[in-house]
Amino acid sequence: MEKLQPDVIHAHYPGLALSLALTRTAGTIPIIAIVHGPDVMAADRSSKGCESLNEVAAASAAIVVPTPALADHVDRLTGRRVTDQLTIIPWGIPLSGVQVRDRPPAELARSPWCTPAASTTTNPRSPPSKPSH
Repeated sequence: MEKLQPDVIHAHYPGLALSLALTRTAGTIPIIAIVHGPDVMAADRSSKGCESLNEVAAASAAIVVPTPALADHVDRLTGRRVTDQLTIIPWGIPLSGVQVRDRPPAELARSPWCTPAASTTTNPRSPPSKPSH
């Protein structure tokens, strides 16, 4: 952590191994715990899992959960000690405001992401490489 000096730590699956290790080495770096569900199920089934979830939750500046039910579950497992840290951010993208188009907007069509070569790249997040001549 000293070498990287991150501004914040996103601890996914609080209570499971890596988030617990990050929590224990964070020092003064703020932690944002991202709850996915399996971490909460593990805490339900295991006293060690519950202890870990509680440790990460207690050290977190915020705990993000996707549903009110999962927020309540985390709140109960932590003895309602982290209620103020819980924030609900639903999964996915709300589609109610999405505009469907037959073709991409002109500015996107000129992008290297929308070329025939882009569809054959192995990493969809990398722009297509330029051909070598």
